[in-house]
Amino acid sequence: MFNLLRNKIGTAILIAVCVFFGVGLTLVFPDALERQEMAIFDLYQARVTPPPVPERFIVVLAMERSLREVQNWPWPRQLHAQLLGRLSQAKLVVFDILFPDMSNPVDDAILAEAVVRSEKVIAAGLMVENETSGETEILLPFQEMARSVLDMGMANVEPEADGITRDYRLLWPYGDNTVPSLPLAIFQNAGGTVRSITQNEFGYLMETGDNRIQLTENFNYKVHHPTTEFPVYEYSDVLKGLVPPEAFRGAVVVVGVNAGGASDHYSIGRGQVIPGTLYVAHAAQTLMHGWVPFPAAKLWAAFCAGLMACLGAMAGALNARASYRRRLNLSLLWLVLVLAAWLISTYQVFVTLKVWLPPLFPLVLCLVSFGLLVVIKLRFLTSDWQVQRLSIDSVLFMGRLDFTDVVTTFPAYLSDHWPEIEKWSGVSLLSATVSALDSEIQSALSQLPAPERLGGESLEASVIYSKSGVNRLLIGLPDLESRVGQYTVLGWVGRKSSETLKSLAALVLSAAMHFKALEEYRARQELFMGLIRIIMGAVDAKDPTTAGHSSRVAELAKELALKVGLSQADIENIYLGGLLHDVGKLGIPDNILNKPGKLSDEEMDVMRRHPSIGSEIMKEIKLPEQVMRAINEHHERLDGQGYPNRLKGESISLVGRILRIADVFDALISKRQYKEGMPANEVYKLLKEGSQGEFDEGLVNLILNQPFEGPGVAHYLPMAEELALNPTPGIPASQLPEPMSGPGAIAPVTTEKPAPKGLPISAPVTKTGGSLAASALAAPVAMTGAQLDASALAAPVATTGTQLAASALTAPVATTGAQLDGPVQDKLDLNDMDLGDIDLGDIDLG
Repeated sequence: MFNLLRNKIGTAILIAVCVFFGVGLTLVFPDALERQEMAIFDLYQARVTPPPVPERFIVVLAMERSLREVQNWPWPRQLHAQLLGRLSQAKLVVFDILFPDMSNPVDDAILAEAVVRSEKVIAAGLMVENETSGETEILLPFQEMARSVLDMGMANVEPEADGITRDYRLLWPYGDNTVPSLPLAIFQNAGGTVRSITQNEFGYLMETGDNRIQLTENFNYKVHHPTTEFPVYEYSDVLKGLVPPEAFRGAVVVVGVNAGGASDHYSIGRGQVIPGTLYVAHAAQTLMHGWVPFPAAKLWAAFCAGLMACLGAMAGALNARASYRRRLNLSLLWLVLVLAAWLISTYQVFVTLKVWLPPLFPLVLCLVSFGLLVVIKLRFLTSDWQVQRLSIDSVLFMGRLDFTDVVTTFPAYLSDHWPEIEKWSGVSLLSATVSALDSEIQSALSQLPAPERLGGESLEASVIYSKSGVNRLLIGLPDLESRVGQYTVLGWVGRKSSETLKSLAALVLSAAMHFKALEEYRARQELFMGLIRIIMGAVDAKDPTTAGHSSRVAELAKELALKVGLSQADIENIYLGGLLHDVGKLGIPDNILNKPGKLSDEEMDVMRRHPSIGSEIMKEIKLPEQVMRAINEHHERLDGQGYPNRLKGESISLVGRILRIADVFDALISKRQYKEGMPANEVYKLLKEGSQGEFDEGLVNLILNQPFEGPGVAHYLPMAEELALNPTPGIPASQLPEPMSGPGAIAPVTTEKPAPKGLPISAPVTKTGGSLAASALAAPVAMTGAQLDASALAAPVATTGTQLAASALTAPVATTGAQLDGPVQDKLDLNDMDLGDIDLGDIDLG
């Protein structure tokens, strides 16, 4: 009870800290996230539809076409007088064009007279700073026009810090007085009335005939931009009479410039940029409909921020104690509802009350408080999180245990890992395994009248009891080694939460069941491998000439898979596929399989069916797909000339390509009763030549750089000796071709070795006639007849007959005419030979 009360008090304190934190940040940093907040303001305002106004606004702009058709700016002022004549039916004509100085006296007089006759012109002025004195001055139209206009207003616009223009200043202070803005002059002369402007806690409140408009401390107000834009006409079209005068009847016409450097443009958010004249029209219409939002007071913003921090902290507090999915889901649902309710509330307040309450900063405080409470509660107020994390990590660790791990028993596992668990949980491991026949266990199970069970009534063996001041938990284990029940005993002093004890019990039970399953898996694996050995023994008994071939191919394939960098599971499947790749020979007649001579075409067709036969034999065992493909594809070639399915290119799996190379390597290098084993260098040479169409070139280059050295070649004594005396030279990685893409792609090889310079010949070479290229020969050289390039020869060579290329010969060679005698095989047609059962009759020496 005390622990529960202490947790509640601690939670309340943490929630109070979050509230204080949120209120303080709002008061100290009121403009935090200002740019993001104003972006949300733009979205809110774009969704508002203000009340309609009776006045129509029309904009006339001197755009690029007008400047081309008339002349460069500024125009003669008599043109503006002509425009006033075209706008005779308008209610107001607003010139958002400055006429600061006298120009042509005649033109000035014409414009001033036209302004007097129209009696509806409002002119723009500008507040400027005197460069000499630094004081603010008013720039007015030339004197004759200033006396003739109906009214004037200041056209200054001030963008905000983020470059977006949202405000218009209603009044400009000038000395002891104020000067109206151009939109205010339009509002008042279009029929609007300003009853009063009074100061309040938010700034100034302006009361008009029908609306109350809240201004800031600087007399600024937010401009609303309508979704339907005003009609815009080209200045020159109006001058030419292309726009009928009736189009302007009763409208407020704002005239300006939108061309070249003669106009201003303002960004109004949401990626929109409008000319300054259109912004003036929007600002004037905003005063008419009166829908002007204003920011909430700082204290209100601070209160809302504190409230959101409180709600986020409460959600975090619930989540911190949520050991079950239901509580966690409830906590997250609470948080989502709070955030959604906050956004909806701020929007509704904005629309109905015209109060702008920044939503983003309180929302961030809510999320921060939520996360802070979760972290603090989990880290400092409870140990459950640490116990559960360790439990999960331990279970994951158990999943990585295999037959080679040192700790492979349940008691050893618990003993090794429990000190770390005890550090966070305070629960000791008293005994990893105790027999159910133990007297203490019997007493706890039978003599205690009502032991406290950790789970429901069915968990008779999981009980909590006390002995000598130490609380103990018995955890019944599944049958590990015998039919006698066993238990794990945990002990602690004081009180522990049920979440902690349940997590520890789950860990113990998971470990016990894992090791039980591991033992059963070992038994099944040994049984399975025993059956595989029986099958391979049957294959060897049927074809004794290739006895041991499958085991060697499996080892070679495993080594090549390691070079490629495949996963352990893939390597095991490839090894198993190598063991079983020739199982189909069980279905080949003995008279064909053990025939001493060359097979006929019909017999070769039967022999080539052994991959398909092997797939049929093994399909009922439900082997992994990689193993089945190894059986079926180990005789396929990349050029499509293999068998049994004539697969081509990337349609052959990586397993099939690896088994193909391992099968060929063992078949060529192994000694059989009908042939001698081929030297290793010749085998590597044939693999390299075959990589143009038969073998995967990337795999071949991989083993050329890293020749086979593992257990798979340990039995090749002649090859091992040869490699020790004459290691196969490597190929620089820069010369390697790109490996095949797609499934089973091979990582590029980066190991570099010296480029080959030729292999020595250790005995005299006899040749008659022709020429001999023997730069790498190491035997005595003598030449008779034709020219001999023997600059690097260190031994005599006698030549008689036709040309001989002997740069890679390793044994005495004698040639007569075109016939080659000796143990050198220059070219093998590997497609015409069964590499599991090589017949010299299938070797093409051409």
